[in-house]
Amino acid sequence: TMLLDDDGEPIGPDIISELCASRLDGDLLSTEEITSNIALIVGGGGETTRGASLNLWYLLLQHPDQLDAVRSRPHHCGMRRSTRCCATRGPSVGSLATTLGTWSRMA
Repeated sequence: TMLLDDDGEPIGPDIISELCASRLDGDLLSTEEITSNIALIVGGGGETTRGASLNLWYLLLQHPDQLDAVRSRPHHCGMRRSTRCCATRGPSVGSLATTLGTWSRMA
């Protein structure tokens, strides 16, 4: 399976296809090795995302000037459109700014 760019053009194989074609000492990986690696990648991605999100919230709450900047200009936060290869999309910077605004009104 190929990953696609924003224009629908192939940019390369997905990671599972790469794992299925990988060789270790000349042998293809076993089904168990492939599924174990996928589980590590998915689990690691979740941990990384959770840690980055918590760190983002912590730092924004520790630096009110930066929090105000995100609230007032969410489109200037350096976020770019995700490629079509992503199956799901996370919260946008705009929704982050809306959430922060809601939280600040509750405080």
